Amino acid sequence: MVQKSLKLFLLGLLLWLVFINLVGFISPFWAIFILEDGMRSNELLRFFQPFVPLVSIIFAMSLIFLSTVDSRLWIKIACWVASILYVGSSIHGFLPEEKLIYYVLIETSYYLEILMLFLGGIILLRIFNNLTGLDSNIDSSG
Repeated sequence: MVQKSLKLFLLGLLLWLVFINLVGFISPFWAIFILEDGMRSNELLRFFQPFVPLVSIIFAMSLIFLSTVDSRLWIKIACWVASILYVGSSIHGFLPEEKLIYYVLIETSYYLEILMLFLGGIILLRIFNNLTGLDSNIDSSG
């Protein structure tokens, strides 16, 4: 169960990071070399914008699945709440950029991403401590 959870979390994390950053990295080159107009670099970003919520769902589900291996209730609740809010805020890709709600949702999504990475790190740290036996050494010395 732990190995499946780790694999799914890492897959969700890599999909999220690779997909979002790869599109952002390629878009200026796409505009210059394919479209032959550097000012149109947002076109590729706008094309992939509807897929961002799908990647967000994968990332959120991977965090929820990872939280199932942790016995702490507050971690599970925090992961569920952060994941639901994150998926809900990722709809900013469907909204026009002129609206205030677009900027509110994009900032909320950004902060929730950081929170989710932090929660995933806490869970991974506990898993690795349990696998290496560091928890028993700390508990016996304190």
